[in-house]
Amino acid sequence: MKYKFKTINYLDLDSFENNIYINIVHGIIFMDKNEKTNWLQLKFKNNIKENISELNIKISSFNILGELICIEDNDINDFIFKDLNVSPNSFFGQDLAICLNSTEVYSVNIFIDKIITNSGKEIRIFSEYFLKKFKKRKNLKNLKSIYMNKKNGKFILNIKKFSSKMKDNLKKSEVQKKITNIFIISIIFIFISIGGFYLSGYIYNDINYNMGIKYFDDRDYINSLKYFEKSKDFKDSNEKINMVNKEYNIQKSKEIYGGSLGIGYFHTVAMKKDNTTIWFGDESDDKANIVNWKNLKEVSAGEYFTIGLTNDGKVLQTGFNAKYSDDISKLEDIKHISSRYSHIAAIKNDNTVTGVGPNLSGQLDVSDWKDIVEISTGKSHTVGLKSDGTVVATGNNNYGQLDVSSWTNIIEISAGEYHTVGLKSDGTVLAVGTNTTGQLDVSSWKNIKSISAANYMTIGVDMDGNIHGAGFNTNDILNFERYPEMKNLVYVYANIYGLIAIRDDGVLFGTGFPVYNGDMSKISWTNIGR
Repeated sequence: MKYKFKTINYLDLDSFENNIYINIVHGIIFMDKNEKTNWLQLKFKNNIKENISELNIKISSFNILGELICIEDNDINDFIFKDLNVSPNSFFGQDLAICLNSTEVYSVNIFIDKIITNSGKEIRIFSEYFLKKFKKRKNLKNLKSIYMNKKNGKFILNIKKFSSKMKDNLKKSEVQKKITNIFIISIIFIFISIGGFYLSGYIYNDINYNMGIKYFDDRDYINSLKYFEKSKDFKDSNEKINMVNKEYNIQKSKEIYGGSLGIGYFHTVAMKKDNTTIWFGDESDDKANIVNWKNLKEVSAGEYFTIGLTNDGKVLQTGFNAKYSDDISKLEDIKHISSRYSHIAAIKNDNTVTGVGPNLSGQLDVSDWKDIVEISTGKSHTVGLKSDGTVVATGNNNYGQLDVSSWTNIIEISAGEYHTVGLKSDGTVLAVGTNTTGQLDVSSWKNIKSISAANYMTIGVDMDGNIHGAGFNTNDILNFERYPEMKNLVYVYANIYGLIAIRDDGVLFGTGFPVYNGDMSKISWTNIGR
């Protein structure tokens, strides 16, 4: 179908960040005369040394007040140019048009997101452009050239020139009236220019602020920080910068240490950064099995078994109930595993959840879960963290351990035997379930960055690297003053009656109830993590 276009306005283009990979060199807005729909045409240049096959961009549209125009409930629209085959140093895109679905568009924010070359290479980039309507003010420009002269960088009235031109056609009063009108127009123009300057600055900051929030909600903390830095001192951007930095540090610690530790009744297992595994506790055939595991991404331990996740999404196991061995071998496309007691829960690559093991309390009724980014298994319940910071749970709820539906802004979860804890983005901790030993007494904790729940206790580490504990304290397990070197901690993991804390230099500390976990203080592992 051929469209009849008319040019609305050319666009001034400001690049917020130069990029060596690709540039936008030109932009025009068109209108479809039949449907009265705005379209955007862009001209790109390929600056890399390979042919480009595909280009991904994101576009946000704004009206003249700087308000975001939502199209079908979406703030940001994704566009993909495919099958391009653009050679190096060539221009492309001028024969393509993007529908903006609105006649109110005044400015457009364009974010170049990803390039795919003909060889299949994917290049993730950060390149941003802000395009606004450029209106040619012909009448105002003529007034300047005819009736005003530029002097010392300022426009001033040239009454003599104006009077000479008009004296034969206008009376003196009319001339004075005309001069007054010109003067008023000039003043209005000055105020409009000043207002436009401040308005454009507001729009710029508001766009960056909203983009920062968008990426923060998507847990893309690096891009979120870049946008908030651009809108620094605007609204609460400075507070947002501190919050993003905090959550980024938490995320980084979880990426390194999350999934690298497991504690069972009589054993502890860990994964080292070279993808090998180490074992502490009860000597058994299981130990011999796991030290031979290769290509690991994560490890986890249940009460009497150990599981491992490989980089290709397969799940390994040793010591698990033979009744479910076939089910484990069928697990695939897995990106995260959790097994702390008797069942296994796993997040798939599409962020849905599956599981293996006993399901007497419905702890594996997770087939309808979506958008899950973290998962934790309790004695007979399962808890999942969604990408929007809310929490879902299923299984045994005899003690209220599933009462998490009202939780929001959660960034980390952990399930104990009969209780559940969640870390909020503001550094406080929520807890529900049984409180027989005080394991829920965490309301006074502040500025926490890592949490973990065990049988009857809850452990946390704050942003200053100090460890906190609540609940079961037999044999002074929670008497951390016994370990003066347990400072500057970055991560903690607890299960059954044992806990492990990792210091910022990679040194690991362990403690627990010797009847079950052995003397974990003798653990001297280093280089733990993924």
